[in-house]
Amino acid sequence: MATRDIEELKRHGFEVAIDVFIYGCVEASVGKDGEATLIQWMSEARQRFMPLVNDPQWGIRLHQADLAVNKVLAASTRRKARDYVDLIQIEENFCPLGPIIMAASGKPPHFSPVRIIDEIRHKGLSIASEDYQSVRGLPKEYNPASIRENLEQSLRRAEIYIRFAPADLVGLLAVNADGRPVEIDGSEGPGHEIRRASTQPDVMPAFANEASPWLKPRGE
Repeated sequence: MATRDIEELKRHGFEVAIDVFIYGCVEASVGKDGEATLIQWMSEARQRFMPLVNDPQWGIRLHQADLAVNKVLAASTRRKARDYVDLIQIEENFCPLGPIIMAASGKPPHFSPVRIIDEIRHKGLSIASEDYQSVRGLPKEYNPASIRENLEQSLRRAEIYIRFAPADLVGLLAVNADGRPVEIDGSEGPGHEIRRASTQPDVMPAFANEASPWLKPRGE
């Protein structure tokens, strides 16, 4: 779809400079008559580690663990200040980065865990300070220096985990009984399970009060 749209923009006289073109993400600067804007095309692979969640407000959404894995993929393949702030908050409020970096290797573009960390470090630490300061909703205690420091510390912890975690966990997600990604030192055991990304059917989003094939009737 992105390729088709880009050709159509060019056909109508727009100048298109592609900044990112990888599986699941295309980003380009589009300009005409001295004005320009940034356009992103995003796609979400049907490979998911956790079942989709029925949400009373949104109808359906990705599980929080899958959202965290996808954020790792975004942070390793593009250069957006918001992504690196989100990674810090994921570790502070949800789970360590190590397990979701291991899991992200099982999804396109299939970077190794080491390369994912390298890409995040290179991109995140080179973000301009003004870009970090422009992130909406940034906690008061955050500033560009603290963001870079916290990101580096999180990545170092992830590196330690990846170095000692079993190699057969690459591409898999270890979660506890609550569905939170966790660090483990072996195969499936008490208190956690190992999940492999599975291909699930596409689902058309709908409002929560509308009939949909994936929603069970109330009372069932």
